Amino acid sequence: MYPVPRAVTSDDPPLVQFLRLCRRHWVLLTASVVIGVLGGVALSLTGDDVYRSDAELLLSSSSTSGSQFLDQPLSGDPDRRIENEIELMESGGVRDQVAEVTGTSIGVSAGGGSDSDVITVSTSAGSPDVAAANLSAWVDAYIELRRTSEAEALQEAAERAQQAVNDLLADIAETRRPIREAEAAVLAAPPGPERDAATLRLEQVREQVSPAVAQLQSQLQTLRDQVTGLRSEATTLAGSLEVITPASTPSEPEAAGLTGAVLIGAVVGLLLGLVLAVGREQLDSSIRTGEDLRRIRPDVPVLGTIPFHEASRDDPNDRPVLLAEPRSPVAEAYRSVATSLGLLSFEHASAALQITSPVAGDGKTTVVANLGVALARTGQQVILLDADLRRPTLHKRFGIEVGPSAFGDVLLHDSDPLAACVEVGVDGLRLIAARPTDENPADLLQSDVARKVIERLSGQCDILIIDSPPVLPVADALIIGRHVDRAILVTAAGSTRDDQVAAAIEAVEAMRTEVTGMILNGVEARATYSYYGRSEPATP
Repeated sequence: MYPVPRAVTSDDPPLVQFLRLCRRHWVLLTASVVIGVLGGVALSLTGDDVYRSDAELLLSSSSTSGSQFLDQPLSGDPDRRIENEIELMESGGVRDQVAEVTGTSIGVSAGGGSDSDVITVSTSAGSPDVAAANLSAWVDAYIELRRTSEAEALQEAAERAQQAVNDLLADIAETRRPIREAEAAVLAAPPGPERDAATLRLEQVREQVSPAVAQLQSQLQTLRDQVTGLRSEATTLAGSLEVITPASTPSEPEAAGLTGAVLIGAVVGLLLGLVLAVGREQLDSSIRTGEDLRRIRPDVPVLGTIPFHEASRDDPNDRPVLLAEPRSPVAEAYRSVATSLGLLSFEHASAALQITSPVAGDGKTTVVANLGVALARTGQQVILLDADLRRPTLHKRFGIEVGPSAFGDVLLHDSDPLAACVEVGVDGLRLIAARPTDENPADLLQSDVARKVIERLSGQCDILIIDSPPVLPVADALIIGRHVDRAILVTAAGSTRDDQVAAAIEAVEAMRTEVTGMILNGVEARATYSYYGRSEPATP
């Protein structure tokens, strides 16, 4: 058995691939969305009533004294400060701290506008009184926590400011050292000219140093004032938050939010449906593109792909597309396959060509009928042989009745197969029809008569196309393969599995029949147009 790797590859843009995925699984996606919507509605209607309590807090500006000594200034840009306060209120750390004070874990939501210093805080509960009590307890605990935190920040800032005072005193002392040294020199000098010179030197030093000392002393006084202010604010701080609207007791539960529940349910359902669709795509081993066929057997050419149309899957009452809609893209695809077939080299091979498929319903009979018309219209003499003695339908494609001499009768009575050929209304194209037989089809097909019939017909035409049963369900196709040199395998996009294709090729080749090509039938049509324009019915 040949290995069959599975991979999802495509040259199309991701958006195109996504849209195709949605189209292939639209039923699943629709069902998922409907289920999600119904689930959202059910939860909305059956859920317990929820009451929300609101409170409003005013965020005021705090101390500006000694703000340079604060790790984080208590005042600053209003917008940023409000945003920071809201984030802090909703954080898990604050919730845990408040829980230590109140004994209850209370989750809140907060919000505020950029043009206001007011922050609205809300919490919900199953009872209006509980909601109001919880929010009131949270507000009291939070304000106290913030006041304590700000007071500690101010006290730490005062200590840093005092250290700055001490450092500045040391700087002043160091700056005055030249003056002290000059004063000591005056006292040590004897009266007379030497003392006069020392006194003059002292005056000069004082003139040089005094401005710097005066500036440092001014800074010292400012720092001392800041230390005093920070310590005073730390002991008298009321906090930067003030309750302007206490926690309200709600009179009615919150709105059920039916619209929101429907939207959320639809989105969740759609996402779940997409996950399931992608999962199905990954687990699906069916053939969808010509590239999938090439990966199975790179040495077997893909002769072409046939777009999906109503007759893709062997409806026995459908005329060949080349007769019904000769200018359609599907008809062009059949002509392309016929051209590809003509380009293959069949040296020393007979005119007989077996067309089969891995399983029933892959559209092989439809391909046989259209390929016969396409080849006949290139000027070749073509005979179509319906060798499916179990479920023959090829004659119905051309709207003819099975005559007294069908393929099974030829095999039973060893009669002339040319006498069983009938015209189908296309120049150069003849058909030998079949009907179900009471005899065992396998016995008839493996007889020496069957071999002679195929040889006889091959000598009377340019190409003999044999419509044989599928390979895997019955042995008939393999028996027919003993009488021909080459076969073409028809597969159905989205239906035939890769393991079925590999098994069918291996089985046919075991009969020493060469699989000269593969055709992918019923491929999802792309947004393209025929060279000759849109599809048009044939003129009667």
